[in-house]
Amino acid sequence: MSSSSPHRVRKPLRAPGFDYAAPGMYMVTICVHHMEQRFGTVQSGRVLLNDAGRMVMRHWNSIPER
Repeated sequence: MSSSSPHRVRKPLRAPGFDYAAPGMYMVTICVHHMEQRFGTVQSGRVLLNDAGRMVMRHWNSIPER
């Protein structure tokens, strides 16, 4: 990559030698632009998912089936 490239080089985020295919607990962080509420809202301490949030939840819950 040339030094004039507008793309930054990111450092690897994976731990060397760690087997990410092994069963275990993992934390997933989803970032949204300008803290926009893309997946629902929080009201009275409860998450109320919108259509996009329900779609993400369906896909997330289907992971063990694969």
